[in-house]
Parts: sequence; structure tokens; C-alpha cells
Amino acid sequence: MKRVPGAQFHNGQWFDPHDAARHPHAWRSPIPWPARIGVLPAEARCYQPREAAKPLDEPRNRHRETATTGPVHLVTGPSGVGKTQLVAHYLRTLWQAEDVDLIIWIAAASREAVLSAFSEAAELVDRGSAALPGADARAAHFLTWARDTHKRWIVVFDDLAETSVIERLWPTGNPNGRVIVTTTKDLGLPETPIAITLGGFRPVEAYEFIATSLLNEPELLDEAAELAEDLDHLPLALAQSAAYIRDQRITCADYRKRLNTVETSVAGTSELCAELADDLVPDSIARMLRDLLSYLDGRGVPVVVCSQPVILHHLGRFAGRPVSTQDVTAALDQLHRLGLVTRDAEFVQIASPTQAAAFGRIPADAHWLVTHVVAEALATAWPQKDADDALTRSLRDNATGLRDRAGEMLWTPDCHLLLLRLGDSLGAAGLAAAATVHFGQMARLALRHLGPDHPRTLVSRHRHAHWSGHAGDHDAAIEGFALLLSDRLRTLGADHPDTLDAWAQLATWQGRSGDAAEAAENFTVLFEQCVRVFGPDHTETLHVGDDLAHWLGEAQGPDAAVRVLAPLVEASSRTLGSGHPDTLATRHDLANWHGRGGHAAAAVGSLTALLELRERLLGPDHPDTLLTRHDLLNWRGVSGAAAEAAAGYEALVGDAKYVLGTGHPQTVAAKASWEYFAERG
Repeated sequence: MKRVPGAQFHNGQWFDPHDAARHPHAWRSPIPWPARIGVLPAEARCYQPREAAKPLDEPRNRHRETATTGPVHLVTGPSGVGKTQLVAHYLRTLWQAEDVDLIIWIAAASREAVLSAFSEAAELVDRGSAALPGADARAAHFLTWARDTHKRWIVVFDDLAETSVIERLWPTGNPNGRVIVTTTKDLGLPETPIAITLGGFRPVEAYEFIATSLLNEPELLDEAAELAEDLDHLPLALAQSAAYIRDQRITCADYRKRLNTVETSVAGTSELCAELADDLVPDSIARMLRDLLSYLDGRGVPVVVCSQPVILHHLGRFAGRPVSTQDVTAALDQLHRLGLVTRDAEFVQIASPTQAAAFGRIPADAHWLVTHVVAEALATAWPQKDADDALTRSLRDNATGLRDRAGEMLWTPDCHLLLLRLGDSLGAAGLAAAATVHFGQMARLALRHLGPDHPRTLVSRHRHAHWSGHAGDHDAAIEGFALLLSDRLRTLGADHPDTLDAWAQLATWQGRSGDAAEAAENFTVLFEQCVRVFGPDHTETLHVGDDLAHWLGEAQGPDAAVRVLAPLVEASSRTLGSGHPDTLATRHDLANWHGRGGHAAAAVGSLTALLELRERLLGPDHPDTLLTRHDLLNWRGVSGAAAEAAAGYEALVGDAKYVLGTGHPQTVAAKASWEYFAERG
């Protein structure tokens, strides 16, 4: 049962200032300028500069000193024409020339992807924003920074699907910033862009590309122009064709004859290259690996996924021999060399037309097996600690894509653990609304496939109710936990930990919705139950007692909270020790309730002693120490020493900015308190 006493409501969501461990950050760490966020696609072999890229260098307002916002570029065109490669190459040029401070590359297939990237950017530019409740709050913090900063930044929305993805997430208002959008659709953006329409190569560009790819060997270029015409000058198809010709040492004319045996498109060139890769890497490893990649997010598959034991075993079954990580690396290298994928040390990209061609050739009766192999690889590659970094975001994108592609295949014969992992990761990243939708869908499918009393059904319902509350729908959380509690009581009994947890969650959300009396009543009964089941000094009993004190105080007044907290401090000291974080947190709460009850002097005395202890145990820069300083100054100000409190808060604001960051809720609260007492001092 999660500890919630002392929780504060911040910008529409709850924040527990005592839970400092939830907000890890590198204290005093400098920002590593220049910085990149997101997976910048690896450059394709023999990249061909294009005339169409020139507008990227032409700002919309040439008089930058009078500009109020930076240029916006919209790069449109069908799949396979090189939109992503063109923009990625341009950004590498800026990066190498040190002409940009921050690049944010977002595979903009979903709103969650944008929120997650902006959330990471917020934590980069202000580490204190890591403590803001939810990705929406962190993204808003970044957008404010982007509007006001003197740093040069570029945000790329790659393969933007719909404008709803970027609604209220458009960075603007700063001439030092730029936005680039790539899309296959005709989208209306919030600002008028410089439009770049990309199609196939111009004939001269196509010929130059083939010639460069073939190392300008004249004997191979026979009918090169005709080959380009056959392939509609499409960069992806030409790249795969040139790779095949170069490897086989045949002429373009000979290749055209072979191409006549397959479809004259990316599907055809991909098929020829896949056959060649099979010849170069024994036992069909390359083709099979390409087929597995076709189930994933082609904009970025972590290389580590491709070498998971379940992948090696699956490839080995078809190869008829053991397959090693080195075999997979060799296959990826061949696929990259032949233009079927692009890759670097960490991620693999596969273009949409190539991916569609590979997926289309997989037999229908193989989909269930391959889906489960890929799901297991994603689940085992997931880090134990769910940091919201490029790897975790990529795993989420790939898991989401697999979930949507697989339909209900991941529910037979049971619910695959990847689905729970995905939902938990969405929630941990602050994407409460997305987690709510995901677990709501899981709960419905679990009920259909597994029945109402299956553990996965109950877990899905628990997660759905939990994230519904965090997404702002308190009524849904209350209803969900009330029904879940009834079913837990029926199936597990009143003493089971899962039943008690559902009970605590119900009471918590009742309190957070404004019904403190109902929350206090439920926690009173629950506390008695925990004393009977666990004993009066058990940690679970102590945590429920903290919750009881908080909601009793809200419902009946400070004296009711003090009556519960005073014996809890003694019990916690006996069980956990006088220096344990939970003991110190309970002492902190007790002091604040004394203050709220009109005994400010008692609160000052208690918090003074607590501050000395926390400084000795945790150090002066620990968030809990800073929080104790904050509350001690508050009660000093309430006691009549407003000028002393204002001076103390001024120093605290400086320390909090230095240690936690400008956007941390403790820093923001300290600044507000400083202003409050300064007016009264």
C-alpha cells in the first residue's frame, strides 16, 4: 500500500513531497550542451545530396533580429522517397558544424511519443522538472523553456500521422528555435511552413546516385538511366538495386533482366536483396531476421532486441543449427549493406515499403508464433528500472505497434506479460491517460478471454482504476476500486494483502475526490483490520495509520490526526528505528498537524529537532532536508517572525534551484512562500 500522507495537489495532480526517491536526479550536474534527444536514423549508404534540401537553409524571415519565431519546414512525399534521410542528413551537418544546441528527434506516430520526448527534454534543461506530476506538466515546462531560451534548438516531428498528435504541443515563439515536420499527408500546421515536396530523384540525381553507389565503374553502368526509369527514380528502390549490382558485379542491364522476374517496385528490389542476403549469410538468417523486424516499429528497433535468447532460438529452429549473437550481427550488417535496413550500434530502422513487403510474404499460419517470439524478445529486453530514455521509449513504441498489429493473438493461450509491461511503462512515464486506455482495453479482453476471476483480469482492473485516478477521473477510480474490492473479498477474503490494497486505494481516491470523511471511515476500519492481520507494529499497519491520520485530520481537524500520529511515531521508532525515513516522515507530519492545530511553537520545536537529524543523516542538500527547512520556516512565519521566514525562504529558493532545479515543486513552493512572507514582513 503506497504511502500518501502529506500529498499535495499540484497543477491538477497529486505530488508526494516525502517520496524523494521517486525523483532521482544528478544533483548539480551540468547540462551536456550540445544535446540530442531521440533516435536520429542512421545514414543510408551512399547518401545523395538533393536540390530539394536547399530550402532547409533558408529561414522564413531573413531579418532574424526582428523575427518573433523560427522557421517551420514541412517535408512531404510518399514513403520511400527519402524524407527522413534528407532531414537527418541536414541535422548531422548542423551538429558537426556546431550550429545547433539541442536536437529533438520524435517519431511522431502518437501523442504519447511527443509527450515522452518533451518530458525528457524538460528534465535535460531543468532537472527539477523530473518531479512534476505527469508527462503533460513536464512537456509544458519544456515548451515554456523553448519559448524563452537563447539556446538554438530544432524539433523534428518525423512521419507525423495527424495534427491531433501535436495539439497544444507545438513549440513556438522563439526565433532561436526551428520545427521540421515530415509526413506523407497534406497536414495543416499551427504555423505556415516552408513547404518541401519530395518525390523521386531527378533523372540526373538518380544517375549520379547509381554511379556513386557503383564506385563510378563504367562497366557496371550500362542501362543505368533505364534502370532508374524502371524504378520511378525512387531512392529506396535504387539504393537496394545498386547494393545488389555492386555485390554481384553485374551490370545495370543484367539487373534489369533479373528485376523482370519480380515486381518492379520496392517489394521486388527488397526480394532480390533478401535472396542475396540469404546467400551471403547461411541458413536464411538474414531473411528471417528481416521478417521479424517487419512486426516492429521500423523507425527504430533496439539492436538488443534482435539478440534476445528467444530470437536466437527461433532463428536456430529454422536454420537447423545454433544461432549466436555474432550471427545476428552479421545478418544485420548484410541487411544494412544491401539497403534493406539502416543501423548504428543501438538501433535498426527499416523503411515502411520494405517492411510492408516483408510482412506481406509471411504465411498466415506463422503469425501467431512470430508475434509471440517478438513479444517475448521485447519483454526480456526491457530494463528492470523503467527509465524514460531513448531505449525505453523505443521499446514502448515497438510494443504498442506489436499490440495493435497482433490484435488478440497476445491473449492466447494467456495474456502475454508484455502487455502489462507496456501499460506500467506508460504510467511510469507520466502518460496516465494512455495507461488508462491501455489497461481499460486489457481489462475488457481479459474478461473475455480469461474470465472475471483470473489474476490477470483483476490486475488489469486494478491498474485501470489506478491510472484513471491519476488521469483525473476520480469517480472512475472510486468505482473501479469499489467493484474490485467486492471481488477481492469474494475470491481472496478480507485478510489477503491484495484485498487490503484495493481497500486502501478505494479510500485514498475517495479522499482525493474531496470526500475526506468517507476516506477516514474506510481507513479506520482498514487500520483495525491491519492491526488484527499484521500486528500493531508491522510496516503495513504503520503506513495505513499514516493514511488514517491524514484523512482524519482533513475530515475532523488536526487534533484527530495528532491522536493517531503520536503513537505511530513511537511504534515506527520501535519497528524501523528512529532514523528510518518512514519514522522521520511521520514525525514531520505530526509536527505539521500540531501547527495546523494552532500550536505553531510546538511545530517549530519539533521541526527544528527533525532538521538537525535529517541534516546529520541525509545531508543539507537532500530533498527531505529541504522540505523540513520549508515547513520549519512556514511555522516560524506563522508564529510572527514573518521577516525571518522571508529571509530564510530567499536562501532556500537559491539552494533548491541549485540542488533540485527551477521547475521542482519544492522550488516553486519555496518561491511562493518567500513572496507571501515578504509581503507580511
